[in-house]
Amino acid sequence: MAKSDVYQSISALAPDALQKIIDRLEFRGKDPIFAAMRDAYLDRMDLGSCARVLDLGCGSGVATRALAARADFKGEIVGIDLSEALIAAAKGFASDEGLSDRIEFRTGDCLNLEDADDSYDAVITHTLISHVSDPGGLIASAARVLKQGSPMAMFDGDYA
Repeated sequence: MAKSDVYQSISALAPDALQKIIDRLEFRGKDPIFAAMRDAYLDRMDLGSCARVLDLGCGSGVATRALAARADFKGEIVGIDLSEALIAAAKGFASDEGLSDRIEFRTGDCLNLEDADDSYDAVITHTLISHVSDPGGLIASAARVLKQGSPMAMFDGDYA
């Protein structure tokens, strides 16, 4: 029997289950091994000169906040997630960390982005691609809103 992906049915979860997911995302985001992997690819992307970065499937905003907190990054970040509960949590954590002025979180479908073509200087998908029903569609959607020649990072390995 195939297991279903909790993130594909997240809107149907009870509040206590949603809170467990938020807690897990935040715990993993603080884990030194996961944080080091995230920071390594952010370092390689050279985002210091980027004015606008998109974080697709941002969840509770772990990677979004990590980027906003970097001393070399002065731009704006848009974090999009399908879950209203995760977006609400992300907004709360960003506010608590004093990062709300540089991050816009919004609910949306990463496979059908509302953003204009060529509207971002970089795109990040942090542990997202293994959770979408159409990975190729995700890549196409991200590429459409990314300025030509700009970096895109797709980090995945969420096998837990």
